[in-house]
Amino acid sequence: MGNNNLDAVFIDVEDFCQTFLPTWKKYLISSGVKERSKPSHLLVSEVMTIVISFHQSWYLDFKTYYIYFVYRYLTNEFPELVSYTRMLKLMQGILALLYSYLTHRQAKPIEITFGDFVYLWSNLVYSFQSSILMIDVCFTNAISKFLSFDDIRE
Repeated sequence: MGNNNLDAVFIDVEDFCQTFLPTWKKYLISSGVKERSKPSHLLVSEVMTIVISFHQSWYLDFKTYYIYFVYRYLTNEFPELVSYTRMLKLMQGILALLYSYLTHRQAKPIEITFGDFVYLWSNLVYSFQSSILMIDVCFTNAISKFLSFDDIRE
């Protein structure tokens, strides 16, 4: 990942955080939800940028990416890096923000549905730009054994 792409992602995420975080904090205060905010060396936007850049990279697991790439090559971009275990804790706190950011950034809604039933039956529906790809994993003779909501209603 080039620095230009990393800079562009960081600027976009930082702009989003500048507008979204005050509204988010007002909502948490008005709803009575208490959020524990332990001070961190990394900004929320920096944590989100690292997570997004991981998903844009070719690394298969975050640990390898963080230890062998971020620690070695991105220390100039993120001078206050934290340990890997602390980063995992910080990532737990940005899940809702990351979801909001990605929802805000997507151009067209993407619908992904998972259904998991007995006998390893699952159905994945992925619609992308009016094309639908359905993947059914099932033993076809087991389908008749499943109850549907119509069966329960009767």
